[in-house]
Amino acid sequence: MSKVGDAVRNILECSGSRAVMLVDRATGHAFVSMGEQGLLLPAESVGEVYQMAESVQLAGSGHEVVETESIMVTTAAYHHVIRPVPGGGSDGPLLSVVFDRGRTNLALARRELDARAETLLA
Repeated sequence: MSKVGDAVRNILECSGSRAVMLVDRATGHAFVSMGEQGLLLPAESVGEVYQMAESVQLAGSGHEVVETESIMVTTAAYHHVIRPVPGGGSDGPLLSVVFDRGRTNLALARRELDARAETLLA
């Protein structure tokens, strides 16, 4: 398996993680996905959701625009987290991770995800 594949598998081993996908922000192409595929958003939608969140920020109160750190959608059963890969730049890949809500402390899961995501482009 490739280094990226190993790094994605490492993220899938986060507490409560059920599915992980690495997506090209520009094309919506999934580089790699692992876990329960039916829980993930379609790859092309991941970039669109991220772009929508940045557009909402631009339409905000006119304050300085800062980089979007992550987007979270919480359902009754899952936490969906979309975030840019650290070190990927403004056009770098996005990481989509689904956590089981019943088995996950979201704050701790985000912290663990941040630490493990650092290895993706290392």
